[in-house]
Amino acid sequence: MSNVYHAIGIMSGTSLDGIDISLSSYSYDKNSAWSFDIKKTTTISYSEELKHQLAGATELSGLALKLLENEWSNFAAKQINQFLKNSVIKPELIGNHGHTIFHQTDKKLTYQLANNSIIAVETGIPTIGDFRSADVALGGQGAPLVPIGDAMLFSKYDCCINLGGIANLSFTKNNETIAYDCCPFNIPLNILANSLGHDFDDGGKIAAMGMVNESLLKELMEIPFFNESHPKSLGIEWIKEHFLPIIEKHTIKTADTLSTLIELYTKLIGSVILDNNLHRVLITGGGTHNTYFIEELKKKTKIEIETMKEETIDFKEAIIFGFLGVLRWRKEVNTVPSVTGASKAHSSGGLYLP
Repeated sequence: MSNVYHAIGIMSGTSLDGIDISLSSYSYDKNSAWSFDIKKTTTISYSEELKHQLAGATELSGLALKLLENEWSNFAAKQINQFLKNSVIKPELIGNHGHTIFHQTDKKLTYQLANNSIIAVETGIPTIGDFRSADVALGGQGAPLVPIGDAMLFSKYDCCINLGGIANLSFTKNNETIAYDCCPFNIPLNILANSLGHDFDDGGKIAAMGMVNESLLKELMEIPFFNESHPKSLGIEWIKEHFLPIIEKHTIKTADTLSTLIELYTKLIGSVILDNNLHRVLITGGGTHNTYFIEELKKKTKIEIETMKEETIDFKEAIIFGFLGVLRWRKEVNTVPSVTGASKAHSSGGLYLP
């Protein structure tokens, strides 16, 4: 069996920024320690129409949803083919996260929109997708999935935090990987920024001009999820049902609401860092560019935030889904019970051949 693999990773986050595509080589040494080398990356923004369709996907009929799935998959395949044009590297496989539409694990339901057969056929590359379903079938949360990548590719850090539409974190405690979704992140921030005519709050500048509303902060802090023990995960349905309505009933300035959310996030994430005595912290994902949040988190925790190449920060999830695909290709464990709560460790993901 080879000890070097070239794989594409695809990530489409709930914040609807677009598709992140990475091409990396993954290799392991004689001690079975894995490493990666980024060869190429790109982000393809969604058209306004496709973005609108994905945002409203939970309300579509079954037929309309499957048609959207095909549209998204053809779009993804086209972008991959363009991405690989003139590339000297032919990847062995694609690891595709898909785009999460439903995530209701109490009903054993998780659905990442992707017709992986279309992607495999149109690109001519074996595609591994649907990483979450098997874990949910085994009684797990099916999320977060990046922690095994954190443990095997970023092991020098005490804690890895990813700030996407939802914030998740992972760290090792008593030789066991602990990871879970901590709180919403970019989804509510972007909705509020959209209301002011912006795609997002660039650098957290609007939030920095606001004032924390103690009444709103108190009500958000009392949401039961934040005090539940792990494993636990969040979906956009939860945000729409349990989080946004609290924000909407407080008639305050948008800048104040944004400032209050930053305060909430720094309290929730900061408490995990302090309670577990974590020092070397790596933060990745789109939220890393929210300078105001980063500075406020530093104030609360007194930690130094580790910096990496911007390419790694922005594409870490895509890189890891390529890696999860490699582990599945090798029939090795890529999901662990201490993270998801599943009944056993397993090699998750379906293989789709061209």
